[in-house]
Amino acid sequence: MVEFIFRTSSTLSLAQGQNIALTMIEHPDAAILKRICDHDHAFASLTMDYHFHTFFTLACEQTPERIAPVLHVLLDYDADVADGWGGNAGALYAAIIGVNQGHVGAAINRGDEEILALLLSSGKVRFEAAVAEDHVEQAEQTGVKAIIALVRDWAEKKSKADGDTQRLWSRRWRKLLCFR
Repeated sequence: MVEFIFRTSSTLSLAQGQNIALTMIEHPDAAILKRICDHDHAFASLTMDYHFHTFFTLACEQTPERIAPVLHVLLDYDADVADGWGGNAGALYAAIIGVNQGHVGAAINRGDEEILALLLSSGKVRFEAAVAEDHVEQAEQTGVKAIIALVRDWAEKKSKADGDTQRLWSRRWRKLLCFR
């Protein structure tokens, strides 16, 4: 279908292709996107709403497992990675803004200190004592001292800052003392 459209409408402009970009994010297909970008190279840097969002930043907000092939095509076609989110925050901020607990756990497991530091410092990771304890235990299982220190430091600071009345380490102590 895409091939037919471009063959019969060779002058078709995708400058206002926001709906196409949103559909591509909802239903990622790298082969179709490549064909679209072959037709209009600038589509990879499509601005969605006056440079606050771009096709690329919206794609970066998705989970990597789902959107990675689309991101590769956009990068191959020179998507502007600095555009979007105002002030040229761009794709890196877009990738961080959609933080969830799974991203933190994945960064811990990979031992990716730089990404983990960005996630924990973004202010977007919801703090709960039990979740923080899980992250600390997960970090300790990696054996990577830098990761362990980063997660412990974050957990302790957040515990104090949030005025968490539950002791952060209480579950660990219950385990050590065999209380359930």
